[in-house]
Amino acid sequence: MTVLHMPITKEIKQVRASLGCSQEILADIIGIGTRTIARWEHNESYPHQLAIEKLKRVEKLIQKLLGVFQQKEAIEWLNTSNQSLEGRTPLKEIMYNGEGIEKIINLLGAIEWGIVT
Repeated sequence: MTVLHMPITKEIKQVRASLGCSQEILADIIGIGTRTIARWEHNESYPHQLAIEKLKRVEKLIQKLLGVFQQKEAIEWLNTSNQSLEGRTPLKEIMYNGEGIEKIINLLGAIEWGIVT
């Protein structure tokens, strides 16, 4: 999955499906308005360069996530509080922390290596 090789409407829907999230949540992750996500999904507009870069970071997260968990388990893990995140869910960490995506990718790497659960 890559933003540069797939129509943006399919890309956004695939990202949301992989994360098991709403337009509102993806908008929070990227730092844009919900209506913008809807316009992208309906091919009414196209993301600007900064949004594309953020989508690429989200894709990197999804690749790591699906390398550690199966799709259903991945969505469940994203929505379960985690001790390593002081009780926050990984999805909330991604939404509200500017460095959340990298933090979750690192956490997934630790899980992959059996360092944390």
